[in-house]
Amino acid sequence: MTRKIRCVQLINNLCLVVITLLLAACNTTTVIKSPTPTAPVSKAKAHYIASEISESISGSIIGQGYGESMNPIMGDNTILIIKPVPFDDLEEGMIVAYRDKDGNRIVHQLVLKVNESGVAKGWNNKKVDNEYVTEDNLIGVILGLMYYDIKEDENLEQPKYLLRKE
Repeated sequence: MTRKIRCVQLINNLCLVVITLLLAACNTTTVIKSPTPTAPVSKAKAHYIASEISESISGSIIGQGYGESMNPIMGDNTILIIKPVPFDDLEEGMIVAYRDKDGNRIVHQLVLKVNESGVAKGWNNKKVDNEYVTEDNLIGVILGLMYYDIKEDENLEQPKYLLRKE
């Protein structure tokens, strides 16, 4: 690799770090305590419907939402339909699913994309995510959501975000 290319890559990476720090420092988001929408169906029914939709979308997978970082749109009673996409197709504003360094699956909004890295943030988080979204850790983008009524499920456990190939 030529010295000029390495310098350009270094400058791009430094710009990404500076912009990330600025986004983190300027954030004034407050946590929204609004509940996520609900539907008068059980988790099993919502999962079944999401599976049916997912089967019609090549390569898509379904997942279980959890937490408050994306309220009021996504929460514990949300089934997600996720479509794998190439990193180059990502655009700022998209809701992305990716894995952090510990293997946890995160679903947040892409707020910045520079070259081979993206910065994501939960709508209710005060800071941007600690890790970048990259081609290597990207799972995909959220195509759809299915809500269910937690009260419909007597034995509902609060699951960690689980992805299943359907």
